[in-house]
Amino acid sequence: MTSFGSTGALKPAINVGMIGPRGSGKTTLAVVITKVLAGRGRAYARTIEELEGAYRKGVYYSGPNYYVQYEGATRRYIHLDQPADRAGFRRRHVGGLRQLDVAVVVVAAGSPVAASALARSVDELRAAGVGAWIGFVSMVDRCARAREVDETEAALREVMWALGVDGDALPVIRGSATLVMAGERGVWGAGAVHAYVEALERRVRLPARDPGAALLLPIESVLNRGGSRCLVAGKIERGAITLHERVSLIGADGSAHAATIAGLDLLGRELRRASAGDTLCVVIRGPSEDHVRVGSVLVSAESPRPARFVRITIDDVIPPRDGAVEEAEAGVFRIPPGGLSLRVHTDEVAASLLSSSQGARLDGVLVYDLQLARPVVAWEGTPAALQTRRGLALGRVIRAL
Repeated sequence: MTSFGSTGALKPAINVGMIGPRGSGKTTLAVVITKVLAGRGRAYARTIEELEGAYRKGVYYSGPNYYVQYEGATRRYIHLDQPADRAGFRRRHVGGLRQLDVAVVVVAAGSPVAASALARSVDELRAAGVGAWIGFVSMVDRCARAREVDETEAALREVMWALGVDGDALPVIRGSATLVMAGERGVWGAGAVHAYVEALERRVRLPARDPGAALLLPIESVLNRGGSRCLVAGKIERGAITLHERVSLIGADGSAHAATIAGLDLLGRELRRASAGDTLCVVIRGPSEDHVRVGSVLVSAESPRPARFVRITIDDVIPPRDGAVEEAEAGVFRIPPGGLSLRVHTDEVAASLLSSSQGARLDGVLVYDLQLARPVVAWEGTPAALQTRRGLALGRVIRAL
């Protein structure tokens, strides 16, 4: 059998985020996924203690998050677990959720599925541009009747509809981590893990990526600072990065600082090169640790320079959960003055609407011109979320002005 990791770097990466109410079994589910796939040489088996406790090579921590990796037949999956009770962390790092390609919503069989328990996570993921969703009904062994499992799945689909996700198209897996731990190989045991991976392989579209483009690596987390070296984590959104390559770090004030890539670690595997889609740890040497922060980005010489003026288009609006978004006039979302913030990459910056731009049409597309409190790196097509008092407006950057 081919050992895990020997061929994984040849497979395209998909970033998976697992969300759900507290007590739904997300962490235990991650453990049994690695346990089952380790039997096929497609993961390293993990334990609850490893994922909830101390650092171990192959599992690195980003605040309250952890990542593990496993493989399917054609792809490798970088798995992020987001604890349900870290709403403040999610809020501060909403841009970091842009790293995800697919979200897995976990609910416990026989338990109430409330929109309020999922609303913040789903809204933030939609704002981050996540378009692929999978449902997982866990703990099915607790239900005495199959009807209870059916009711939980139906409730999950209804809640996802209420939160703006197509509940009918949602693939839903049913399983039990307890049964897997007991050696059960049926459809609710190890079979559920295989069904989950099959859903990832078949139902999640591989994102379009260009490893030959100019580098863009937003920093999601700063894991360690020490002298002239810093250990950071993030996902390569565009381009590729090579060991010992010279790059630029764009700091919070938009200033550029020369940096050298001193190390690349993809979940315990030291690399010489990583490409778009990889979520990894990077050791950078050169910039002062004061300039290395969440929201900074690593770029190459060919990358666009930071800009304080951007033009965006709005595709959708998530209304405040305590009220409805106002009716758009002639398809125009009226942005109220004041209190605006724009989220791009892993950063959030205060913004103001230029007075001449309130849903102006340019080549048939509604656009809004914004002035930012500080420069940011933004490409054409970069997903963006504009926080307003009338809701969270989802869109993309047309261009830097």
